[in-house]
Amino acid sequence: MNKKKVMSLVKKLTAGMLAIGMLVTGIVVAPKRADAVDTVDLTDKVIYDETYQIGTYWTNGKVPPVKEGYVFGGWFKDASEGATDVEELTSAADGTTIKSCVPLTTADIDSNSDGNVDDGVTAYAKFVPAQVLSVKAQNEGKVTASYITNFVDEQDSFYVRVMSSLDSMNYQKVGFDIWLANAVQVLKYTEENQEDGQALETSRIYTGLKEGETTKTANEIFGGVSQYLSVWQLTKINYKSNVSKIIYVRPYWITMDGTKVEGLAKYVHIEDDYMGYISVPVNLLGGEAVAAGAVNMTYDNGENAALELIGFEAGRILPKMNHSYIDKTIKMIGNTDTMVGTYKEGETIYANLRFKQPTVNTDFNITYGQFCDWSETIVDVKKAWDTEYVQETTSE
Repeated sequence: MNKKKVMSLVKKLTAGMLAIGMLVTGIVVAPKRADAVDTVDLTDKVIYDETYQIGTYWTNGKVPPVKEGYVFGGWFKDASEGATDVEELTSAADGTTIKSCVPLTTADIDSNSDGNVDDGVTAYAKFVPAQVLSVKAQNEGKVTASYITNFVDEQDSFYVRVMSSLDSMNYQKVGFDIWLANAVQVLKYTEENQEDGQALETSRIYTGLKEGETTKTANEIFGGVSQYLSVWQLTKINYKSNVSKIIYVRPYWITMDGTKVEGLAKYVHIEDDYMGYISVPVNLLGGEAVAAGAVNMTYDNGENAALELIGFEAGRILPKMNHSYIDKTIKMIGNTDTMVGTYKEGETIYANLRFKQPTVNTDFNITYGQFCDWSETIVDVKKAWDTEYVQETTSE
């Protein structure tokens, strides 16, 4: 099996920002899941947008603004001469560099802590391609079909590592929300004190993965503008029944102004790696309150043969789901079966599709989506990034 370790490069901690640190790791196998990538109609750059007003955001519960295909990366202002932590933000229209900017902190926005934006504060909303804040997963190398089949020693255990990425160091913290069996939240810990009830988050990020003497950067793993990795290891997994259960993982980062921004979620199945399956999440953005919705997803693998669909799982938006699979098109229709007026807000996974591992690279594309609320009024739910599967070419 192709073995990789997390790269151990250490750089100086900058106050108030993320630290690039060292992670001591065991041997792991390469991620083999489908992961989010860019689409032809969205630029693969960090962009700013001055049409998103910081005053409206600040007085509306600090709900992160949403742009189709992107996630919010914080508020930025023009950089003064000699400023540090500068980012070159680009135009949403043509991708050209427009401004040299620096991130705004809470103190920059509301210096007197009265809950309002200070007079004269102007800012650009930064948006990052959504695939940057998506998820990959790795099993510990010893987790094979034979190991699980013969697993009898309850003192033995294994781990699963989940990771996401970042475009810069200009964030306060990064973390993951993780649920076992899509229903029970995993006990939370902090890197600092390991106590229950804390957010599963850290201020430490990493530079890449190491395979022998070769290093894979965050850009090579997640694509786009990814520069750093955020990593969390779920340890002491020692119950054989859990290998088939859903592990719901959703990454997030805390911007310099204190906003929690949630990324694209993923259903991780421990068994997928050694059974030769991939899980393809159908993610949507926006968090609007919806009661029903329909999505079509097609794929292109360069072959006439259809992929074998191993399983279909309802996401966390609309738990009651139906689907059909005809001619490389998966049609998914969902609705909520709870009381009228109750919504599952703030979620991204509409459905999760599990396929037998393709033998060639495969692009998965959301081709249609329509949603409504309880009054049957159309709701604008923004599309997340499409996904692709890249066939492993390294030797086993």
